[in-house]
Amino acid sequence: MPDSDSGAGGTAADACEHGAVSGNDLLVIGDSFLGSTHQVTAYLEALARGAGVLAEGDRYRDSSSNIGNTLALGGNGLLNQYLAAVADEPVKVVIMDGGGADALVGLCDVPPVDCSVLLDAASAASALLARLADDGVQEVVYLYYPDPGEPSLRDKISALRPMIQQACDESPVACHFVDLRPVFADNYAEYVTGDGLNPSAAGSEATAQATWRVMQENCVAQ
Repeated sequence: MPDSDSGAGGTAADACEHGAVSGNDLLVIGDSFLGSTHQVTAYLEALARGAGVLAEGDRYRDSSSNIGNTLALGGNGLLNQYLAAVADEPVKVVIMDGGGADALVGLCDVPPVDCSVLLDAASAASALLARLADDGVQEVVYLYYPDPGEPSLRDKISALRPMIQQACDESPVACHFVDLRPVFADNYAEYVTGDGLNPSAAGSEATAQATWRVMQENCVAQ
């Protein structure tokens, strides 16, 4: 999707303030969708370098992980990822996913929309976004998953999606919600690994491209 025009011959990214966010100012947190290979971050760095936004040799900070990665279930893993990172240096931009690990591990004895595991995850997402705002984070890009193949998990992911989107919409820090379903819809077999959950190299690249478009359109880390 092309960027919107900002003037004759220009794009939205051309109108952004440049150089205000360094590599260390951007932090990636999340579960195994981002942390299993960290390829999404690597592709995102390549796009930023190609646009002259990220210097050669500079990197984004990536604390996403296969463990300790829930919003609420069994502890606030994503909050802890953030806190560990900012103990070294504060950040201006956070790119994240979240909620998938809660939905994967948590059990729902009631319809997913009433499931306490998902309600707790949504509440934790709101609290995390409020904490980021209090700490002076300027922008958040919240990536939300394509539909998983397993039906019961898909039901939970689908029920949680509007809760997380509402948390993002109502966030005190600018939050850009990226629904990855359209990105993966016609390419699921190619874009998802054999576990049916995490992105392949092609899926990671497509996720990074979708993220970068949103970043350009909203002047995030440009």
